Amino acid sequence: MNKLLVVSGILFASLLPSGQSGRVYASSSAHNLTLANAIQSTDKEGRTVFVTRVTGDLPGTLTLRLNLSANGTITGGEWALNVTYIEFGPISADGDHEEYLITRGVLKGSVTTGGAIVSSTGKVTDLSGLQLSITGATREFSQVSSGTGSGGGSQLNVSASSNGYLSLNF
Repeated sequence: MNKLLVVSGILFASLLPSGQSGRVYASSSAHNLTLANAIQSTDKEGRTVFVTRVTGDLPGTLTLRLNLSANGTITGGEWALNVTYIEFGPISADGDHEEYLITRGVLKGSVTTGGAIVSSTGKVTDLSGLQLSITGATREFSQVSSGTGSGGGSQLNVSASSNGYLSLNF
């Protein structure tokens, strides 16, 4: 039977050997991410919403909520990246292993600009030139209060083949 152990970013940092601390983001660095399996919907205010799986430096789930003009220009929006993932422990003699749920925190901010290609069915198929700003964060990232990001994606109307990228600098 698999065992699931929940380890939060705060608890994880407290488990480090004496004299060591969790990650500190004192200087800006790039965090490169790959996006896949996008699910697209429209919220009650008419904004296009994407939820997508994220791999790379900050694995987890990205939610984008976009304000689109009639010509496909992104005129604003907001985003949140929940950096949470599962790590697998060693396999025991009985072939079982432990699973550790790692919750590092959330980064969030606003979408300032970008472009979208919208199909005849009204679904966004591609995003380009996304420009993001970081306005806040939690847990391990709580020291991050500003930063920038850029991204894009294609085939966003077909979850299984959707793909994209995101680069965050903080």
